[in-house]
Amino acid sequence: AQPQAQPAPAAGASALEPIKTVEIGKNRELVVNGKPFLPIMSWAQPSRMYPKLARLGFNTFCGTADPNAAQAVGRYAVASFRPNWIGHPYLLAWIHGDEPDMPGPGDPNNPQARRAPRTSPDRLLAVYQKIKEADPVRPVFVTFTGGFARETRETDEAARTKLYGEFIQGADVVGFDIYPIYGSGYAGHLNWVGSAVGQLRELGGPRPLYAWIETSKGSKWMTYEKQPDVLPRHTRNEVWQAIINGATAIGYFTHAWVPKPETTFAPTPEMQDELKRLNAQLARLAPVLLAGPASVKIEMKLVGEGTELAC
Repeated sequence: AQPQAQPAPAAGASALEPIKTVEIGKNRELVVNGKPFLPIMSWAQPSRMYPKLARLGFNTFCGTADPNAAQAVGRYAVASFRPNWIGHPYLLAWIHGDEPDMPGPGDPNNPQARRAPRTSPDRLLAVYQKIKEADPVRPVFVTFTGGFARETRETDEAARTKLYGEFIQGADVVGFDIYPIYGSGYAGHLNWVGSAVGQLRELGGPRPLYAWIETSKGSKWMTYEKQPDVLPRHTRNEVWQAIINGATAIGYFTHAWVPKPETTFAPTPEMQDELKRLNAQLARLAPVLLAGPASVKIEMKLVGEGTELAC
C-alpha cells in the first residue's frame, strides 16, 4: 500500500523538527528522523531572506547557508563544510564547491583543445573523503553544470559516461543546473530539464537527485532587452518534469545579474505566488512522490464494437 498524502501546514507556519538522523532511502529519497523528506531549496541566499523564503514554502537553504540562521526560522541548511557545524540539529547535509565540472582555463598554446574541468574527479573524491572522515553521518551534495547532459555536450557518450561516473563517486546526492530560458532564451529547450534528470538517474544509481529550476530573467549571458520572461508556467513545467523523471529534491535559482543592481532574489510577484502554491503542493504530496512504484495495475480494453472503453 502506498502512503497517503497528508495536508501540509501553511507555508512558513510550522518549524521542522531538529535532525537526529539523515539516511538515504530505497527510493533515492532523503530520510530525516525516519521519515521521507523532500528538500525544497533556495540557492546562496543571505540569511536575512530566510523568513521570506520560509513563508514561500522553502524548507532548505543551500549554498553559503548558515544552519544557525536556518534554525531560527525552523528550516534546514545544506552548507559548505565547517568542522564546528558537525552535528548541528538543523544541518541537513554538506555541499561541495559549486559546479566542479565547469571548464577551467584553456591552453594558450592550443586554444582549440577541449578545456579540462576546473576540479578533477580525483580532487572532488579527495575532498568528499575528507568530509566523510570528519562527519560520516551527513550526506554530501554536488551540483554539476548542464554540461553533463547529452543535449549540451559535443563529446562522445563513452567519454561523458566515464567523466561523470567518476565525478559522482565524490558525492552522496547529485544535482545540476539547466536554465532553458534564463540561460539561452529557448523555451524549446524546456524538455532538457526532465531529460537531464533521467540521464543523471542513470549515472547516479541509488543517489538522491535534484535540479535547480529557473525563476526569473536577468542572465548575464544575453542582452537584457532581448531576454524573454521566465513565466510561472515555465517554472511549474520544469519542476514537474524533474519530479516525474526521478528528482527527489528541488531547488530554485533566483539570482538576477542584470539590470544593475544585482539581486539574489528576482522572482516577480506572480512568480512568488506560483512558488508558494507549488511548494505547498510538493510538501503535501511528498510522502507519495518519495514512495516506491504503485502496486495498482491499470488495464484498458475495447469492448463491443469498439465504441466503448472498459477500465
